[in-house]
Amino acid sequence: IPIQTDSDKIEILKYFYSKLEISTSKENLTELVGRLHGFVASDIVALIKRSYSKYIRNNLSILQFYLLKNLTKLKKTHTSMSKSLTYLFQKIKN
Repeated sequence: IPIQTDSDKIEILKYFYSKLEISTSKENLTELVGRLHGFVASDIVALIKRSYSKYIRNNLSILQFYLLKNLTKLKKTHTSMSKSLTYLFQKIKN
């Protein structure tokens, strides 16, 4: 498998950014790719996942506030979703 080109790396970043609903400019992606010299696709994916997990842990209090604020509404309308979110929150917290 050949090493990814800068264009390939930009496409990988665009894919994950879209899945995470993160918007950024072409210039930011190009700058980021410039820092990824020697990284292959699996390295980039691992870096994105680790960064996203760290972001969630660092902002857990904001996430907790939002979930608790809206959990009552969810319980009334979407019982299974409410249970899933409660489980997910406990898993992230630990």
